[in-house]
Amino acid sequence: MIALRRIGFLGSLGRVAAIGLIALTAGCGGGDMPTSNPGSGVAASQDVASAAALRVQTANGGAETSQRIEKAGERHRAMPSIASGDYHSIALKSDGTVLAWGYGVYGQLGNDSTADSSIPVRVVDASATGMLTGVSRIAGGGFHSLALKRDGTVWAWGYGANGQLGNNSSANFPFPVQVVGAGGSGVLTGVTEIAGGDLHSLALKADGTVWAWGSGVNGQLGNNSSVNSSVPVQVKGAGGIGVLTGVVAIAGGGFHSLALKSDGTVWAWGYDEDGELGNNSIASSSSVPVQVVRSDGTGMLTGVVAIAGGGYHSLALRSRTVLAWGWGFFGQLGNNGTAAVSAPVQVVGAGGTGRLTSVAAIAGGTYHSLALKGDGTVWAWGRNFSGQLGNNDNIGASVPVEVVGAGGTGSLTDVAAIAGGSDHSLALKDDGTVWAWGGNLNGQLGNNSTADSSVPVQVLGPDGVGFLKLRVERPSHLDEDAGQGPLISSVVSPSW
Repeated sequence: MIALRRIGFLGSLGRVAAIGLIALTAGCGGGDMPTSNPGSGVAASQDVASAAALRVQTANGGAETSQRIEKAGERHRAMPSIASGDYHSIALKSDGTVLAWGYGVYGQLGNDSTADSSIPVRVVDASATGMLTGVSRIAGGGFHSLALKRDGTVWAWGYGANGQLGNNSSANFPFPVQVVGAGGSGVLTGVTEIAGGDLHSLALKADGTVWAWGSGVNGQLGNNSSVNSSVPVQVKGAGGIGVLTGVVAIAGGGFHSLALKSDGTVWAWGYDEDGELGNNSIASSSSVPVQVVRSDGTGMLTGVVAIAGGGYHSLALRSRTVLAWGWGFFGQLGNNGTAAVSAPVQVVGAGGTGRLTSVAAIAGGTYHSLALKGDGTVWAWGRNFSGQLGNNDNIGASVPVEVVGAGGTGSLTDVAAIAGGSDHSLALKDDGTVWAWGGNLNGQLGNNSTADSSVPVQVLGPDGVGFLKLRVERPSHLDEDAGQGPLISSVVSPSW
């Protein structure tokens, strides 16, 4: 999953005192995928403008308030962003084109090939003759990828056996195919957010409703069924009555899904054997949304401004602190413990003291979690076998540790967005450069290598030339959003 830190990111590089971002990250796990390692991060994307009203947490004389940000519209160009699948990485440039690198055997890199790539390759268009353009958001699934265009349509590529590409097919596609409409008629339109799970996909429409497709075996489609669907189905309301409405952000976990409503409440559905639905109950699954409770197990969780899904755990951002629930065996809940919990627990501070504070964005990996602070530093906790915590060792942590700088010196700073994969992590800096650390067997770090790294390495440019920079400079008179004021970006996603 992906997460952004501030308003006007890469537009004006000045820092903002308030935590402005906000929306959500996604995550993903794995299980019945063609791999022995549970899936990872499906990260969701961060782009230009959130289409439905979003909750944005701001500072107002020390008091936090919620603003409703109306849809900015299609006039905006894409905001540079990152997303992660299990073992592949995705990046969106400000010109609306998409790049990908890492594991490619199912076509998830979208370059009309099934080969891995340790350097970024360009995602082609539906005809595989040009480049995919007009994209405003990206998201990663376990072994598939998603893109939202400025016209509100959704495109997908990669592994499709469970219907997760949403094109009324179960075939794999190494190039983008368009997600169809409900019942397989027409095309899905009016979408403002996308998110990926390990074997399923999610879309949020401007009217606040949620749609899903792909694997439904654990109820992760939320339509009161456990049947797969290769076309979008609408997520039902609580108890299976009516439909889920008032949603402003979505996130995909491994085999569960999350939704944030405009009132700050969180809803979840799907796999629940480890408590990942957060309703103070452990069940096999729920095929309709249930409400996440407060930390004491009574009443309902409120005041949430961002959500993220991990492989088998969930995260929420509230009052600049992080809450987590679900499976905790690797310490991915960050509460200095390893037990599974079915109600939110507070992520502690460094060294296990106090609480992790001043957090602006969150992201989930399969068995690890990430937090971006308002000062641009990144913190991580959970499994660390491949170095995915980025702290220059391979020892897991049940409390947050700080991601170090390049070469293991100092701290990684000036970060604006984060995303988590199965065993790797990504960061987008203010200057538009992309950094990665962790597992690299399939080239998912993008540094023309397949060696793991426990410290951040810089992602190379297309064809391995120079370094990747996602911001494309263009004359001001060509800037579609010139004079429109700061962009407010939302993150759904991805990744786990």
